[in-house]
Amino acid sequence: MKTILTAGLLIIALHLNAQKNTLQLTYSPVPLLKMDKEWLHSHNYDNSNYSGAFTIDYYRTINKHLKIGLSATYETASYDKNISGQYQPPYPNHNNIISTTYTVDEKYRYFYFGPQLSYNYINTDKFKLGSGISLVLLHNTSITTIEFHEDKSSKIDAFAHLEVLSFTWGKTNGLTGQLGFGHKGLFSLGYFFSF
Repeated sequence: MKTILTAGLLIIALHLNAQKNTLQLTYSPVPLLKMDKEWLHSHNYDNSNYSGAFTIDYYRTINKHLKIGLSATYETASYDKNISGQYQPPYPNHNNIISTTYTVDEKYRYFYFGPQLSYNYINTDKFKLGSGISLVLLHNTSITTIEFHEDKSSKIDAFAHLEVLSFTWGKTNGLTGQLGFGHKGLFSLGYFFSF
């Protein structure tokens, strides 16, 4: 009985130490759409609303430092702006100036999916610190409404994310986060678990 119990505990211990798969669920309040529309291109919207970037990362450990995997991110944004203008009609009413105001609404949905590679500089049982890169396809759907006219378009582009620093804190589950630029947002925090 003692031998069976020892063998069982040994198998469980080996299984826990050999966890090769990791799933990370993170959220970024500073998504790519916000960086692009408000910081890089300085669009002046009356109202803007961002969902943030929701990311699911899967990693498979190759060796002590190297991991490969897949990344999927989803984010939405909506903007509106009131535009006012004046125009002078042609003759015979050319002395009258007519003012007009209309609203422009824009809605975006971005879905990113692709492979990723990560390298851990520090790799202890409970803390890992590293960097990584993702190369993804972006499916972008945009809907622009001007008064009652709606224009919808979709396109697919290639995109990347550079993780300057990423970390996990915990042995088999715990806190995870990253600081970088790309589809995962400027920074993100979340939960990970290994299996």
